[in-house]
Amino acid sequence: MFVLLLVFLGVGWTIMLTVLVLALAGARRKSAVNRTSCPDYNLRFRYLGWAILLSVALIAFTPILDMDAIREGVAVLNSPQPTDCDWGSSPMGDKHCHYESRVTHVVDQKGEHLMVEWRRVYE
Repeated sequence: MFVLLLVFLGVGWTIMLTVLVLALAGARRKSAVNRTSCPDYNLRFRYLGWAILLSVALIAFTPILDMDAIREGVAVLNSPQPTDCDWGSSPMGDKHCHYESRVTHVVDQKGEHLMVEWRRVYE
């Protein structure tokens, strides 16, 4: 799971999500233990500390995050992939091909845009 997060999200987001999951797991375990005992009024300050720690981690890892890669990934997901090489398209069966995406940055008078081109690759 950690490797998948590392591949899809990058180093910065993976570390931040791991810290968040560990913090939530720790808070959940503490709340399960303290149900029968007296309420801990300092617990809210502990949550405040975790929130400050997560915000500092976000600020520290922001330069590591590759925002262009995230924007390109979203652009590829939003553009429909051609269905010519799918098994179920006519004629039915394996066509021995697939499509690869190529993202191009286009700058015009309206600003920067991402253009996704699909290239057919024969196997």
